[in-house]
Amino acid sequence: MSLNNECRFRGNVGADPKVYRNPNTGSLIVRFSMATTDKKVDTTNGEIFDKTEWHRIVSYGKTAENIAKYVRKGQLVDIRSTVQHYESRTEFRVLEFDIIRFKKRNSQDELEEPDIYESLEREFSDETNEN
Repeated sequence: MSLNNECRFRGNVGADPKVYRNPNTGSLIVRFSMATTDKKVDTTNGEIFDKTEWHRIVSYGKTAENIAKYVRKGQLVDIRSTVQHYESRTEFRVLEFDIIRFKKRNSQDELEEPDIYESLEREFSDETNEN
């Protein structure tokens, strides 16, 4: 399958992914922000500086489950995605991802597996309490 709007980029996760459940299908939806940084040259004085861009990332289904389970704030990830343009925003829909650098979560240098359903229940209860 050839995708004309496919893109690939590497960056740092800006916040722990937010997990939602599609009320119609029951499948998971995950959203998070990701920062990419490039080196730029100031044309007036020749100085090199970092330019950071923030991207909205969204994922569905099994990929969303894996992201919710393993991706955390501060990790370096590589994402292959498609671009989705909306009236007020642009999002990148994840096709596949690789975690390049895990973030250590405890003193034994082991990764703790988060309870994604606990955060899902918290998100759902927060949304229902707002209404």
